[in-house]
Amino acid sequence: MMELRTERLRLVPLTLEQLRCYVEAPEALELQLGFPVSREIVTEPLRRAIETKISLMERADPAEHRWYTYWLIIVKGREYGAGLAGFKSFPDSQGEAEIGYGMMQPIRTGDTRQRR
Repeated sequence: MMELRTERLRLVPLTLEQLRCYVEAPEALELQLGFPVSREIVTEPLRRAIETKISLMERADPAEHRWYTYWLIIVKGREYGAGLAGFKSFPDSQGEAEIGYGMMQPIRTGDTRQRR
């Protein structure tokens, strides 16, 4: 599985089925991953965005899914899915692509207590 790592984070692209689980049955996603994920970030606008990504992924070549999906932002040492990041488009002619991301508030402000 492809994964990006920083000093404090791991970013893992979610599969089509994992995206579905995140909005329909987050407890099933947590069982599969082996750690909890933030449920509070799945607001109605994000739910609609995930549904759009699912629709695009259903029609896309699976080899290109990493450009369509959301990547789970995992806090190292806590093994907690604290947010999502996603590409807004494919890379341009210079190899650059814009991303968007969202994380639960306590993680952004440095509060490391786990909330569910």
